[in-house]
Amino acid sequence: MEPSRNRLKNTAFFVGLFIVLFLIIMKLQTPPYAFTHNQTLVTQNPPYFTQLTIPKPNDALSVHASSLINLPNDNLLSAYFSGTKEGARDVKISANLFDSKTNRWSEAFILLTKEELSHYSHEYIKKLGNPLLFLHDNKILLFVVGVSMG
Repeated sequence: MEPSRNRLKNTAFFVGLFIVLFLIIMKLQTPPYAFTHNQTLVTQNPPYFTQLTIPKPNDALSVHASSLINLPNDNLLSAYFSGTKEGARDVKISANLFDSKTNRWSEAFILLTKEELSHYSHEYIKKLGNPLLFLHDNKILLFVVGVSMG
């Protein structure tokens, strides 16, 4: 055989051996919990399920893309876009608060309109939607999609 062919075969053999050894070492170093199957959660109390309807704004034909966070006082805040339909120019970001003491949702209130976002961002906003709530350092952050064209 030609020396260059032998060199190529030897190189391929050692590369393959390296890959196999690398995979074996990685398998041995991976924590065992990474490969366990889901286990049934056992609690002392049976699960509690309830269904509550979140009131939508009276002028909204459609609500969509909700986001939910647990507040530090154990209440919940839900935000979503509301309007005639997704992508419509009348879409607003609405929200409701859940009071854990009374077990009730508040009436809907407006968090943000496209006009407000346009004013605060110093950008023309034609449409808005897809709110995302995030709690950081006891501050509620609201992320939205603001569309200028289209």
